[in-house]
Amino acid sequence: MAVIIRTHKLPKNLNVHNVYGEMQRELEKYVKDVKLDFDATVGTWDRKPVFQTDVSVLPDIVSVKVWTDDEIYGYVDKGTRPHIIRPRKPGGRLFFKVGGTPKTQPGQDTAGPGSPGTKLVAASEVHHPGTKARNFTKEIRLHHQKDFYNRIDKAIRKWARESGHSANV
Repeated sequence: MAVIIRTHKLPKNLNVHNVYGEMQRELEKYVKDVKLDFDATVGTWDRKPVFQTDVSVLPDIVSVKVWTDDEIYGYVDKGTRPHIIRPRKPGGRLFFKVGGTPKTQPGQDTAGPGSPGTKLVAASEVHHPGTKARNFTKEIRLHHQKDFYNRIDKAIRKWARESGHSANV
């Protein structure tokens, strides 16, 4: 799962190398804010996924990426279809507790305390109803999209002021 926010091609007349450095510095700060939102989605998880970040400022594209390869995060973020769970060993049993509440809910962007189930159940297989998608990635992207463009604009304006290329920017 990844959030990738990109601009379209940058103006061709913006060929002064220092502006790219200014954008890189501004977006390095910005990507930390995006990552904090991802960290909040798993704040109460026992096994927290690791989120990685990347900022790329090139002449033809500017992008910020936050992602994880964590399989469980993917299941929670994108949801799962109904599926059957069986024991690893043929003829074995599955043991689990029921009656708890999940730490995350659709429409929430942070993890809560949740609660473990209290009733122990044993089964030879489970027909899991699937997991409703939490859509963390989509919500975080929507939340940060406008700020991304504002940060690029801020960096270009700062570069223009400091370089003397524009007194009115």
